[in-house]
Amino acid sequence: MGKYINLFEVRIHQKFYGDFTMRDLEITPSSETISLMAAFHLLFKQIPDGFIILLDTEKQFLLERQKEELRLAFSLKNTNRHFETFTRLVPLNPLTKYFFNNLRPPESGGDGLNPLKLHEGEEAGDTELGRFALSDTDPRLWVGTDNITLEQQGVQLFDSAHPTKVPFVLSRDLEKGWFVCRNNDSGESIKGCKVDDSFRLAFGLIELHVGGIGQVAFENVKESKYEIRFANRPIFWHYYLISESGSPPEEVNIFCGKDKIPFSPSESVKLINGQRATKVMSLQAMPLKSVYGDVLYRAEYSYAASDGMPAPVHRQINLPTPDAGKVKGRRLESGDEYFWEAFVYI
Repeated sequence: MGKYINLFEVRIHQKFYGDFTMRDLEITPSSETISLMAAFHLLFKQIPDGFIILLDTEKQFLLERQKEELRLAFSLKNTNRHFETFTRLVPLNPLTKYFFNNLRPPESGGDGLNPLKLHEGEEAGDTELGRFALSDTDPRLWVGTDNITLEQQGVQLFDSAHPTKVPFVLSRDLEKGWFVCRNNDSGESIKGCKVDDSFRLAFGLIELHVGGIGQVAFENVKESKYEIRFANRPIFWHYYLISESGSPPEEVNIFCGKDKIPFSPSESVKLINGQRATKVMSLQAMPLKSVYGDVLYRAEYSYAASDGMPAPVHRQINLPTPDAGKVKGRRLESGDEYFWEAFVYI
């Protein structure tokens, strides 16, 4: 058995959990990638915080001599139905997926101290969203016309203006990888990626390129360390304080430890069950976390003086923190807003 070294290492950081972890995620190589890895004596191994591609050093000459660029593709699926809630990503849809690759110009590192990111910003975002095509996808629907041109790797595969010269090409006839669909009427072009049909339910695609000359030549990328970072979704916190005596408090302030958090002025509201409550909501959206640590969130509230209480009464109570499974969303003109509600009896 030969000696193996890491060709690639990819680690995934989830800010919701505050750590590098594969929790809630599943990575699978495409069928073409499995064949390529076998041909070039590479091994895929999933690790607790990502995956590595191992290279048999006795066979590395195969990659050293490889003149054409190889594309290794991996699907990225989530296994937690709340993943799209606590991670700041758009929900899975039939048009787009997130594409992560090592083709961006390296800014620094890749040596472990400064791993290269497989996305543009500090965290994955909308810039990684792209159109994708399966074998049953009809690219004509993307541009709303039959008058299209399809190009892949700089080669024109189909032009509706010359149907007799070039047979019509649907997505099933495209090679895996990127192609361009052009509307010949408007000149509009849409770039898409043909992916393995097994990636249908994946929300993301990881592409690792190696071989040829230039940025991804074998000598330039071997033993590279990469990262994908997912941000946690910011949400608004809503607290409803319900008095057991039936008289809701007049003023409520929210604290994290000793620090007061900006919340809205107290508002008296009527709940659907007829009870009265005092509502406060965070003025800014705050990132969701799986654990909020040892710091307690608490409410300080007061009752005004009355016949039964000649002086104002001040009290406090520890508060619950958001549960990702109970986050709600609503669509506003300014965009989607996510929030969480807690009903606290005092």
